[in-house]
Amino acid sequence: MPRAVKTVVDRVQDVVDQIIGLTHKRVLIGIPSTSDGRKDGSKAGNALIGYVMEHGSPKHNVPARPHLVPGVKAVHQQTINNMMKAARSALDGDDQAVDRQLTIAATRAVSSVKKIIRGKIPPPLAAATVRARLMRTKAGARRLIKMSDSTDTQIQAWGAQNLTPLIDTGDYIKHITWVIRNRGTGKTIKGGETP
Repeated sequence: MPRAVKTVVDRVQDVVDQIIGLTHKRVLIGIPSTSDGRKDGSKAGNALIGYVMEHGSPKHNVPARPHLVPGVKAVHQQTINNMMKAARSALDGDDQAVDRQLTIAATRAVSSVKKIIRGKIPPPLAAATVRARLMRTKAGARRLIKMSDSTDTQIQAWGAQNLTPLIDTGDYIKHITWVIRNRGTGKTIKGGETP
Protein backbone atom coordinates (compact mmCIF):
# COMPACT_ATOMS: atom_id res chain seq x y z
CA MET A 1 0.00 0.00 0.00
CA PRO A 2 1.46 3.36 -1.00
CA ARG A 3 2.27 5.82 1.74
CA ALA A 4 0.42 9.12 1.77
CA VAL A 5 2.55 12.12 1.07
CA LYS A 6 1.84 15.16 3.20
CA THR A 7 3.06 18.56 2.05
CA VAL A 8 3.64 21.15 4.74
CA VAL A 9 3.85 24.80 3.78
CA ASP A 10 5.63 27.05 6.25
CA ARG A 11 3.66 30.32 6.31
CA VAL A 12 5.02 31.56 9.62
CA GLN A 13 6.97 34.41 8.03
CA ASP A 14 3.92 35.49 5.97
CA VAL A 15 1.78 35.62 9.11
CA VAL A 16 4.46 37.55 11.02
CA ASP A 17 4.73 40.01 8.11
CA GLN A 18 0.94 40.49 8.06
CA ILE A 19 0.80 41.14 11.81
CA ILE A 20 3.70 43.60 11.61
CA GLY A 21 1.99 45.27 8.67
CA LEU A 22 -1.24 45.63 10.65
CA THR A 23 0.57 47.16 13.63
CA HIS A 24 2.11 49.75 11.32
CA LYS A 25 -1.26 50.94 10.03
CA ARG A 26 -3.07 53.90 11.57
CA VAL A 27 -6.63 54.87 10.71
CA LEU A 28 -7.10 58.64 10.94
CA ILE A 29 -10.40 60.52 10.77
CA GLY A 30 -10.61 64.23 9.98
CA ILE A 31 -9.16 66.59 7.39
CA PRO A 32 -6.01 65.32 5.67
CA SER A 33 -3.43 67.96 4.79
CA THR A 34 -4.01 67.17 1.10
CA SER A 35 -7.58 68.49 1.29
CA ASP A 36 -7.10 71.34 3.76
CA GLY A 37 -7.60 74.21 1.31
CA ARG A 38 -10.90 76.01 1.04
CA LYS A 39 -12.67 76.95 -2.17
CA ASP A 40 -13.24 80.51 -0.96
CA GLY A 41 -9.46 81.01 -0.71
CA SER A 42 -9.49 81.90 3.00
CA LYS A 43 -6.25 81.49 4.93
CA ALA A 44 -7.87 79.30 7.57
CA GLY A 45 -7.94 75.78 6.18
CA ASN A 46 -10.50 73.11 6.93
CA ALA A 47 -8.22 71.42 9.50
CA LEU A 48 -7.91 74.66 11.50
CA ILE A 49 -11.66 75.25 11.26
CA GLY A 50 -12.28 71.72 12.54
CA TYR A 51 -9.91 72.22 15.46
CA VAL A 52 -11.51 75.53 16.43
CA MET A 53 -15.01 74.09 16.14
CA GLU A 54 -14.04 71.02 18.19
CA HIS A 55 -12.36 72.99 20.99
CA GLY A 56 -13.77 76.50 20.68
CA SER A 57 -11.90 79.80 20.76
CA PRO A 58 -12.85 82.11 23.64
CA LYS A 59 -10.59 84.80 22.15
CA HIS A 60 -12.76 84.86 19.01
CA ASN A 61 -16.03 84.21 20.85
CA VAL A 62 -16.46 80.79 19.22
CA PRO A 63 -17.99 78.13 21.50
CA ALA A 64 -16.78 74.54 21.36
CA ARG A 65 -18.97 72.26 19.28
CA PRO A 66 -17.32 68.84 19.65
CA HIS A 67 -18.04 66.55 16.73
CA LEU A 68 -14.87 64.69 15.68
CA VAL A 69 -14.07 62.96 18.96
CA PRO A 70 -17.72 62.25 19.87
CA GLY A 71 -18.39 60.98 16.34
CA VAL A 72 -15.54 58.49 16.51
CA LYS A 73 -16.41 57.47 20.08
CA ALA A 74 -20.03 56.81 19.07
CA VAL A 75 -18.90 53.89 16.89
CA HIS A 76 -16.12 52.70 19.19
CA GLN A 77 -17.52 49.20 19.84
CA GLN A 78 -18.14 48.53 16.16
CA THR A 79 -14.61 49.75 15.41
CA ILE A 80 -13.18 47.30 17.95
CA ASN A 81 -15.09 44.50 16.20
CA ASN A 82 -13.58 45.54 12.84
CA MET A 83 -10.09 45.65 14.38
CA MET A 84 -10.54 42.14 15.76
CA LYS A 85 -11.61 40.92 12.32
CA ALA A 86 -8.60 42.71 10.81
CA ALA A 87 -6.29 40.96 13.28
CA ARG A 88 -7.81 37.57 12.41
CA SER A 89 -7.35 38.34 8.73
CA ALA A 90 -3.72 39.27 9.40
CA LEU A 91 -3.24 35.88 11.09
CA ASP A 92 -4.74 34.27 7.99
CA GLY A 93 -2.32 36.25 5.82
CA ASP A 94 -5.13 38.07 4.02
CA ASP A 95 -3.95 41.68 3.58
CA GLN A 96 -6.97 42.62 1.44
CA ALA A 97 -9.35 41.53 4.22
CA VAL A 98 -7.30 43.58 6.70
CA ASP A 99 -7.65 46.69 4.55
CA ARG A 100 -11.34 45.98 4.00
CA GLN A 101 -12.00 45.88 7.77
CA LEU A 102 -9.99 49.07 8.35
CA THR A 103 -11.91 50.77 5.53
CA ILE A 104 -15.26 49.70 6.99
CA ALA A 105 -14.29 51.08 10.41
CA ALA A 106 -13.01 54.34 8.94
CA THR A 107 -16.05 54.89 6.72
CA ARG A 108 -18.39 54.25 9.65
CA ALA A 109 -16.49 56.77 11.82
CA VAL A 110 -16.67 59.47 9.13
CA SER A 111 -20.41 58.87 8.74
CA SER A 112 -20.85 59.15 12.50
CA VAL A 113 -18.96 62.47 12.62
CA LYS A 114 -21.08 63.88 9.79
CA LYS A 115 -24.26 62.67 11.49
CA ILE A 116 -23.30 64.57 14.65
CA ILE A 117 -22.60 67.71 12.62
CA ARG A 118 -25.97 67.49 10.85
CA GLY A 119 -27.64 67.07 14.25
CA LYS A 120 -27.16 70.81 14.97
CA ILE A 121 -24.61 70.72 17.77
CA PRO A 122 -25.44 73.22 20.52
CA PRO A 123 -25.13 76.02 21.33
CA PRO A 124 -27.23 77.67 18.62
CA LEU A 125 -25.64 80.33 16.45
CA ALA A 126 -25.50 83.85 17.87
CA ALA A 127 -27.95 86.37 16.41
CA ALA A 128 -25.07 88.25 14.76
CA THR A 129 -23.92 85.05 13.03
CA VAL A 130 -27.47 84.30 11.86
CA ARG A 131 -27.72 87.82 10.41
CA ALA A 132 -24.32 87.50 8.69
CA ARG A 133 -25.30 84.18 7.10
CA LEU A 134 -28.62 85.56 5.93
CA MET A 135 -27.00 88.66 4.40
CA ARG A 136 -24.94 86.55 2.00
CA THR A 137 -27.91 85.54 -0.15
CA LYS A 138 -30.84 87.40 -1.68
CA ALA A 139 -33.33 85.02 -0.08
CA GLY A 140 -31.59 85.45 3.26
CA ALA A 141 -31.65 89.23 2.95
CA ARG A 142 -35.39 89.09 2.24
CA ARG A 143 -35.85 86.88 5.32
CA LEU A 144 -33.88 89.38 7.40
CA ILE A 145 -36.08 92.26 6.19
CA LYS A 146 -39.16 90.28 7.31
CA MET A 147 -37.49 89.80 10.70
CA SER A 148 -36.45 93.46 11.05
CA ASP A 149 -38.66 93.93 14.14
CA SER A 150 -37.36 90.72 15.72
CA THR A 151 -35.22 90.71 18.83
CA ASP A 152 -31.84 89.01 18.98
CA THR A 153 -33.48 86.18 20.91
CA GLN A 154 -36.08 85.66 18.16
CA ILE A 155 -33.43 85.76 15.44
CA GLN A 156 -31.31 83.28 17.38
CA ALA A 157 -34.35 81.01 17.82
CA TRP A 158 -35.07 81.18 14.07
CA GLY A 159 -31.42 80.32 13.38
CA ALA A 160 -31.55 77.36 15.81
CA GLN A 161 -34.48 75.92 13.86
CA ASN A 162 -33.26 76.66 10.34
CA LEU A 163 -29.46 76.76 10.34
CA THR A 164 -26.87 74.14 11.22
CA PRO A 165 -23.96 75.61 13.20
CA LEU A 166 -21.12 73.65 11.56
CA ILE A 167 -22.53 73.75 8.04
CA ASP A 168 -22.32 77.10 6.34
CA THR A 169 -20.99 76.65 2.81
CA GLY A 170 -20.72 72.85 3.15
CA ASP A 171 -16.99 72.93 2.34
CA TYR A 172 -15.86 71.74 5.79
CA ILE A 173 -18.19 68.74 6.11
CA LYS A 174 -17.38 67.62 2.53
CA HIS A 175 -13.69 67.37 3.39
CA ILE A 176 -14.04 65.21 6.50
CA THR A 177 -12.67 61.85 5.47
CA TRP A 178 -10.30 59.07 6.51
CA VAL A 179 -6.85 57.81 5.64
CA ILE A 180 -4.86 54.73 6.51
CA ARG A 181 -1.24 55.69 7.07
CA ASN A 182 1.94 53.78 7.73
CA ARG A 183 3.06 54.64 11.28
CA GLY A 184 6.72 54.45 10.43
CA THR A 185 6.87 56.32 7.12
CA GLY A 186 3.82 58.55 7.49
CA LYS A 187 2.83 57.68 3.93
CA THR A 188 -0.83 57.25 3.09
CA ILE A 189 -1.63 53.66 2.20
CA LYS A 190 -5.27 54.24 1.36
CA GLY A 191 -7.74 57.06 1.79
CA GLY A 192 -11.36 58.04 1.54
CA GLU A 193 -12.55 60.19 -1.30
CA THR A 194 -12.71 63.97 -0.95
CA PRO A 195 -14.10 66.46 -3.45
